[in-house]
Amino acid sequence: MNYQIKNILVPIDFSEPVNNALEVAIAMANRHNADIHLLHVVHPQVYIDQTGMHIAIPEVTQTLINAAVENLKKHKAVIQKKYVMVVNTSVEIGTVAICISNYVLNNQKDLVVMGTHGTSGWNEFFLGSNAMATIKECSCPVLTIPPSFKKRTFDSILYPIRNVDGVMEKYDYVKPIIEKNDAKIHLLGVAQLNDEYESGILNNKLKAVRDAILHNNEYCSYETHRCANIARKILEIAHKRNDDIMIINATLDKTWYKFFSGSYTQQILNHSTIPVLSVKPALTPDLIKQREMFFVA
Repeated sequence: MNYQIKNILVPIDFSEPVNNALEVAIAMANRHNADIHLLHVVHPQVYIDQTGMHIAIPEVTQTLINAAVENLKKHKAVIQKKYVMVVNTSVEIGTVAICISNYVLNNQKDLVVMGTHGTSGWNEFFLGSNAMATIKECSCPVLTIPPSFKKRTFDSILYPIRNVDGVMEKYDYVKPIIEKNDAKIHLLGVAQLNDEYESGILNNKLKAVRDAILHNNEYCSYETHRCANIARKILEIAHKRNDDIMIINATLDKTWYKFFSGSYTQQILNHSTIPVLSVKPALTPDLIKQREMFFVA
């Protein structure tokens, strides 16, 4: 797989946290010689009448669309005045995660960069639940940027390795980021406490990733831990090491058989103070079968 970052989609609501994420995306676009795509989603405006029916208010919806179009034009002009890059803009009507997912599919985007915890005008549009919904729906990796992150480069990358599918595959997605930032990568193997079987599998996965990285002459270090709460341990190590970004598998948790339930991915998204690149492995027949087994009502 030769993954490259050439088209970056930035969902935007014009709030400060999201504008901060846009700055990170612009810096990435410069390094990767990529195009920027700005997407604003307008929720259809409705009111509830005395019978409880939802009645559309197309005039208000159109007013919001017009305002978004003008704001996007201003953002595009500012970016293109400062940087030499292609900037495309779009306004869609619907729900955030679905609109982002459809835009990625229809326009072949390589990466979504979105801010977290922006609450300006969109009913807490970019809270963790919406980021989670976007990761669940989106076919490409999603990079979430917390508002406290002010760096524009990723010099130190944390690569957690768990006993889940897609551990090797996600290296393909982080490799361009390593190369464009001349970054160091730290492999962090984490397994459940007192689970010798899982620890054995984990060591094999860590060795496979380490061998692949060393084969490409990337600088890397590694360590392993067994713990009661994997997400908490990863966050603790990231804070201690002062890493700039972590890459995680947003996938089926084999221990609890929860698919995007938040037991792992949601904890990371809610509490990380550094950007998180969430990568989903392809849904293999086995993964789909497991999902259906545990989620049929």
